[in-house]
Amino acid sequence: MREVADLVEEELSGEPIEVLAPRRAVDEPGSLVARFRSLPGGGVLLGSRTFWQGVDIQGDDLQAVVIEKLPFEVPRELRRRREAQVGEFGENAFQRYRLGKMLLNLKQMTGRLIRGESDRGIVVIVEARTDRGYFGQLEAAFPAGSSIRVVDAEEIPLLAAEIGLGEP
Repeated sequence: MREVADLVEEELSGEPIEVLAPRRAVDEPGSLVARFRSLPGGGVLLGSRTFWQGVDIQGDDLQAVVIEKLPFEVPRELRRRREAQVGEFGENAFQRYRLGKMLLNLKQMTGRLIRGESDRGIVVIVEARTDRGYFGQLEAAFPAGSSIRVVDAEEIPLLAAEIGLGEP
C-alpha cells in the first residue's frame, strides 16, 4: 500500500491533495479517517479491510471509493472441502459460498460511500473479468437505482462530472 501511496502522491504533486495510508498494521483507522475529514485541500485515503466496517464519512467528504479488485476470499482448504460437499448434493458451491460472500464484502466496502439520502459518489472497481457470468449479479451489492457501467479508465472523469463530483 505504501508503494501505491507513493505513486498517487507523485501523480498529484502540485495539487493541494494529501494522500493518507496506514503505515503499520496497528495504525488506528479512526484517526486516519478523522485526519482525512479535516484536510482543507481534499485527500486520498488508502485503506484495507479495516476500513470496510465502522467508518462513517458523510456528505461531500467522501466522493469516491476505488476497489482494486472484486473481494473474493482466498481459497482455503476447509472451504474447498465444504464446497466439494455442497457439489455432491447437486448445489452450485460458487453461487452459494464464494459469490454470496463476495457480494456481502462488496456491499460493506461500497457502503462507506452512501450513508444518507443526499450523499452521492462513484465506486470504481478495477476488474478485468467483466465477461464472467457473475459480473451481472454485482447490482445486488448496491442501493436500488444505482447503475453499473463498464468503462475504460479515461471515461471515469466524465462519469464523475456527470454526477457533479469534484465541484466546490
